Amino acid sequence: MGRMVERMDNKKPRRAAAHADVFIVRIKMRKNATWQGSVKYSGAAGEVHFRSTLELVKIVDQALNEKHPDGTDDRDNGTE
Repeated sequence: MGRMVERMDNKKPRRAAAHADVFIVRIKMRKNATWQGSVKYSGAAGEVHFRSTLELVKIVDQALNEKHPDGTDDRDNGTE
C-alpha cells in the first residue's frame, strides 16, 4: 500500500493517476500541539475545514470508507 506524503510549499499539485486517492491538506495553524486547516479530496467538490489532527484523520477515513465501502483499494491485488 504505497501512500506518499509530499510537502507542497507553494507548488502546484502534480496530476495523480486516475485510480489514486489524493488529499490536499493545507495546514493554516499549529496550536496546542495539533493542526488546524483544510483538506480537499480528489473525489469530492470543495474543501472541508478541520480543527484538530484527529478531526483530519476522521475526515480522511470517512472519505475513503465512502469510496471503498468494502475496505478494499482499487489497486489491491492480494499481494503484499
